[in-house]
Amino acid sequence: MPPPNQPRPKQCYNLGRSIRDAVENWESDARVRILGSGGLSHFTIDEELDCGMLRSVKEHDADALSSIPLEKLNAGNSEIRNWISIASGAEYLNLLGWYIPRSTIPSLEPGAPWPSR
Repeated sequence: MPPPNQPRPKQCYNLGRSIRDAVENWESDARVRILGSGGLSHFTIDEELDCGMLRSVKEHDADALSSIPLEKLNAGNSEIRNWISIASGAEYLNLLGWYIPRSTIPSLEPGAPWPSR
């Protein structure tokens, strides 16, 4: 069970959708950009988790994004929650991305440029 201040994946997904709905219903001509920051797996790179996450984002797979096991979202991996929120809020976009696992240093460079509508 996550600490009480950590949202579950489904809550993250719903947050992204709520933000999108709020922006779409805002009566303004202003341009809005929503940004989430954070990495994918940390410390020990989990390529299966990372690639599954990016595949779910690319395929707009709400069920997969909403049901990532909580035990996979511990420590630095918890930043995946940011990706879930942004992915659900921007699911109408086509993701162009890349994934470069770094084995020589404990880091990962996922990339996800989101084109504007």
